[in-house]
Amino acid sequence: MPYVAAGIPTPPVKVGYDVALRRILRTPLAALKDAGEQWSDAARQNLVSTLMIQAARDGAVSWAPLTREVN
Repeated sequence: MPYVAAGIPTPPVKVGYDVALRRILRTPLAALKDAGEQWSDAARQNLVSTLMIQAARDGAVSWAPLTREVN
């Protein structure tokens, strides 16, 4: 890994928007449920939208559809 050896942060791996959306939906909504939080539908939609927009700005999202998620 040339980045790590040089002390440079590794660039994010781009994932398709379909995979990114699934991950962004699953992770924070599960955390809210685990914490017993009860947010309105509008508040949850705002959270997911904000996270998706930021992931795209950070360059982590590829707009090519239908990538496959590997666990």
